[in-house]
Amino acid sequence: MSMIRQSSMGAGFLLCAGLAAAQPTFMPATSVATGQRPGGVAFGDFDGDTIVDMVYSNDAPDTVTIRFGTGGGVFGAPVNFFTGAGTGPDSFAVADFDGDLDLDVAVVLKGIDSVAIMTNTAGVLSVSGQVPTGSNPRRIVATDIDGDGDADLLTANRDSNTVSILMNTNGAFSASSLSAGDRPVSAIGADLDGDGDQEIIVSDNRGRAVLVFPNMGGAFGAPTSIAVSPIFRPEGLDSADIDGDGDTDVLVALSDTAVGAVGLMINTGGVLAAPVETPSGGTNADSITAGDLDGDGDLDVAVTNQDTNTIGILENNGGALGLVGTLATEARPQRIARADVNGDNKPDLATANRDANTISLFMNNTAGGGVCLADVNGDGVLNANDFTAWIAAFNMSAPECDQNGDGSCDPSDFNAWIANFNAGCP
Repeated sequence: MSMIRQSSMGAGFLLCAGLAAAQPTFMPATSVATGQRPGGVAFGDFDGDTIVDMVYSNDAPDTVTIRFGTGGGVFGAPVNFFTGAGTGPDSFAVADFDGDLDLDVAVVLKGIDSVAIMTNTAGVLSVSGQVPTGSNPRRIVATDIDGDGDADLLTANRDSNTVSILMNTNGAFSASSLSAGDRPVSAIGADLDGDGDQEIIVSDNRGRAVLVFPNMGGAFGAPTSIAVSPIFRPEGLDSADIDGDGDTDVLVALSDTAVGAVGLMINTGGVLAAPVETPSGGTNADSITAGDLDGDGDLDVAVTNQDTNTIGILENNGGALGLVGTLATEARPQRIARADVNGDNKPDLATANRDANTISLFMNNTAGGGVCLADVNGDGVLNANDFTAWIAAFNMSAPECDQNGDGSCDPSDFNAWIANFNAGCP
């Protein structure tokens, strides 16, 4: 299609030729050596040079490692931060927690049942505090649960059957918890009913269900339990508007012995349907992310398959997902991350391979797959309405907020939106 851009948000329009997107494709993996048993990987511009950096965790020694980007998807030497003996750093959330317009890091310390907050000062991370969680926290996500404009945190605590809610007040966190089924392994926040606050969605792994806790003005009601197929257990979660109807749907990785699938839970009037299953391309599907991988304007899905050492790529065709291929990782892929690593306006993928002591990094080389990020409302016209749409995406931590491709939603994306707007669209 063509793209019309209103020049400099004033009078006059420019016509830009659009490129038809193809099926999403990726280069073979670049392997990045890590410490022992890496668990989490994430991306962000930590030093403010507009180039995406990479952060990952090492279970032994107990460290968080940053490699600063040098451009084109190349990273410098590792800079290690020791988190303490036996702490077991694992998955990450990256956001501006203290409101100083740079990216901070929260990392799960599963060995001591807590989250470490690593504050960024001029590109240097230092632990500024630890917040207790339930037992054996597995995944962490940053999201604005209370709607006050800053990033709160959620952890799923597998061995205490709880979800920890870490509320952010000027960079300081206070913890509360919800009972959450039998072995919760993932929790996310999403505004399902469109009232401006976020529900909490949880994978109840042994209960073979997805739990939805309604947000009632900052307090959470009793959960609705949505059963998955009895051959599956729910694992990782993500939220996105997959069917393009303006509300937020939910995606869940589904696994058990010798099976793997992605479950799409369509939102109708704030109520999630039972998962519609699509094969994940492997077994023991675990970590999942939604993003426009092929540049056609809708959101596709990538999911790790732990037992077959692959990432499954599922293309969105009018709100229905279909498996179009797999990417070969190394042994035991863990958390998946999505970001524009090499600056070509296409989302790349990465996963930490626990049993290979590596990160697999996949560069997106989809033909014509560049995304028009500045067209936040997707109407084909660049104008002031897209700024309003970006503000709404920022307030909801929606995927469209991420204008600089670092995988997070924070104030630095405002300047990136202006640059993307002025550059026009492919």
